[in-house]
Amino acid sequence: MTLQLEEVVSIGDPRFLPDLRRRPKAPYAPTRRHTLQALSAFGMGIGLATIGALPTARPAGAAPPGGWKIWGSCSGLGKWVNDDNCLGCNQGSVICCCHGSGREKGYHKGPRSGCKYRYRPNQCTKRNGKSYGRDGWKWKTDRCCGITGIECVRYREWRCSDGYYRSSCRSNRWRKSICRWNTVWGNPCRCGT
Repeated sequence: MTLQLEEVVSIGDPRFLPDLRRRPKAPYAPTRRHTLQALSAFGMGIGLATIGALPTARPAGAAPPGGWKIWGSCSGLGKWVNDDNCLGCNQGSVICCCHGSGREKGYHKGPRSGCKYRYRPNQCTKRNGKSYGRDGWKWKTDRCCGITGIECVRYREWRCSDGYYRSSCRSNRWRKSICRWNTVWGNPCRCGT
């Protein structure tokens, strides 16, 4: 049998590249667009996870309260904190320079608060012959101490964090300073007992 010209079906214009869009596919198979969206989302997730694993930047010259290392009491730090009577934390330093609000409330101000303040890190370093590097301590006395002219309390607790203070930004004279922050009010007592 011979093929007749009328029996040949016309194929239209010649194609050089196959048409991939018209290929039959499974009814629930992902399209190219879905595949690219999934890959983009995966890449973004990996990128965010990588950024989250990097350490956060610390503010320059700052020591946030979480970074402060505080002794639980002043025992073992030496006579400069052992016997302050009712003057807790005094040790001859200027009492000043406490943050009054925010996440650093009750800790000594640092350079971020202005040119008059500096931290004094790791000053409480010796205890029982070992070096621990602390930045402050807690102080409490069982004496009846005056709060105001007519009010006295016993067992009042202070947290003392240390630093430096200068009265003028142009001065090179830094003085030792203490932020004395009340952490436990104490029990009322009769003044003079």
